[in-house]
Amino acid sequence: MNTYVGLPLSSVQSYELQLSDDSQRTRTGGMLLRGSLVSVRARDATTSVARGTVQVLAGERGYHWGDRLLIRGKLSVYGGSGADWRGSADEGSIRYLGAASHLFLIRNGLRKWVARRLRGLRGEDAALFMALFLGARDDLSGAETYFFRRAGSVHLLALSGFHLGILSFILVGAICPLLGKRRAVAATAVLLCVYLFIAGPKVSLLRAVLMFGLLGVCRLVSIRVRGIDLLGVTFLVCLLAWPASLDTISFQLSYVALGGILVLSPAVERALATRLPRCVRAPVAATIGAMCATAPILAARFGMLYPIGLLSSLVLTPIVTSFLWTGLLYLFIPFPNYFAAILGSFIGLDHDLLSGCAELFARFNPIRVGGTDMVLLCAAALPATAFLLRSVRAAMSRRRGERERLALEPQRPQGEALQ
Repeated sequence: MNTYVGLPLSSVQSYELQLSDDSQRTRTGGMLLRGSLVSVRARDATTSVARGTVQVLAGERGYHWGDRLLIRGKLSVYGGSGADWRGSADEGSIRYLGAASHLFLIRNGLRKWVARRLRGLRGEDAALFMALFLGARDDLSGAETYFFRRAGSVHLLALSGFHLGILSFILVGAICPLLGKRRAVAATAVLLCVYLFIAGPKVSLLRAVLMFGLLGVCRLVSIRVRGIDLLGVTFLVCLLAWPASLDTISFQLSYVALGGILVLSPAVERALATRLPRCVRAPVAATIGAMCATAPILAARFGMLYPIGLLSSLVLTPIVTSFLWTGLLYLFIPFPNYFAAILGSFIGLDHDLLSGCAELFARFNPIRVGGTDMVLLCAAALPATAFLLRSVRAAMSRRRGERERLALEPQRPQGEALQ
């Protein structure tokens, strides 16, 4: 996309933008706004059409996806985190111009309805559910986010295929007895698109919705497709639609992590076949695959690795699943007050257990990776990845050879087989 402001950058005194995502609270307490530049205005009231993506550090007030804002302030060239320009503004420098369309007003109303439904819960429980269900972390305490990050499990707070899998499982199970399997998959795909609109255009959630939709279409027309193929098609679609997202860390980690799970975890699972039970082997293999694939990116971007994440993810994931299940029951089913109070107490217990475990794992120190360590890490990761890929290819070749042998083997008569 072409980026321009139409005026000398030094003369820009205010600019209008349309938010492309909900505001996000920073560690310092302010709000980070991301949006598309619409127009700029100079001191002499000269106005020009402008294009590009803007990242603004604002005050404590939150805004929503689709809001149009007029901000008094300067713009500077940025070019990082998927943004072309950046700026800063306090509360008095921002004027709300309204929503871009009525659909965004409906979306905001639905998010407020969710918040009202959660008023019967403790404040910290409602904040965590809003973060896990809608990606709204504004009310989530900084200490809790810090514990998840130090425990190497901050990905559990980011909307992704894990959260979408829980929701789609519930929807398909509820709709299937009424409409049948095929129609249930189609209806679930439509509802997941609605959910994506309400939650917002999060990269990992968008990827998961696209992959689910493509998989549903393939199943309806009886086409077998591999997960890595779905991931590749989804990657190309997102890259063509939003090329600037390639520079964002969320886009990189989302695709690389799932690619590591799809490519590396089968070989890891086979290596652990005789050492771990099946119920534990699959999540361990998936975690190892994701950690191996994302380690170079995390080391290069943040200079830290959290190996405790291998253990913390195994412990925290079931608790997060239980918390989401009970929270969804509380949200969508109008229970009587006494039963809702009991369910709310279970939600609180899940949250307390989750926070306690995250705080415990956060006590383990991360590994700091410098320049020399980065070289050693890549030197160790490349042979390990090559070995895993070779194991995967060998297993696929053996399986293909076995299928060909069975196809060529003549069928023996039934009577001869009995003799």
